[in-house]
Amino acid sequence: MIFKSPMKDLGYDITDMQAIKPMFGNMGDFDRLLAFCHARELKVMLDWVWNYTLRHYHIIPAGCNAK
Repeated sequence: MIFKSPMKDLGYDITDMQAIKPMFGNMGDFDRLLAFCHARELKVMLDWVWNYTLRHYHIIPAGCNAK
């Protein structure tokens, strides 16, 4: 996973689904990767983030605590 994570679960414990982990660069690096790939008619696929978002992420607790 390239998304921001404390890496307690091999990167599957995502804390910010709109940020890139510094070890993989930044959003500008990702934008350049996309441009490079698209110029060569390649597609970039990312894993579905919601499956790995930490429970304490700002929108998750309301659903988890609902009865």
